[in-house]
Amino acid sequence: MKYRVIKSFLDKNTRKPYNADYIYETDDEARAKELIAGGYIIPLENAKKTANEATNKTTNENAADTNASESDTENNAAESAATETAAESDEAKKKTAKK
Repeated sequence: MKYRVIKSFLDKNTRKPYNADYIYETDDEARAKELIAGGYIIPLENAKKTANEATNKTTNENAADTNASESDTENNAAESAATETAAESDEAKKKTAKK
C-alpha cells in the first residue's frame, strides 16, 4: 500500500530517508501502523484531505500572526509617541528653568 510521508524519518529497517511529501510504499501492515502511530505517514487516499486541512490551518495561523504583528506595531507606535511627548515635555521644562 502507498502512504504519504508527513514528517521526515529514517526507515529503521532499510536505513532509507523519507522526507515530507515523499511516497512510502510497503506491504508490511505492522510497519505502516507503527509509522502512522508515530505521525510519520498517512494512507495516500487520506493525503489529499489532510493536505487541504493543513493548508487551511496554515492560512488561519498566518492570518492570526499578521493580526498580532499589526497589533504589536500599533502598540509600539503608541509607546513611541508617548515617549516622544514625555521627552518634549522634559525639554520644554529645562528651557523654561534656564530662563
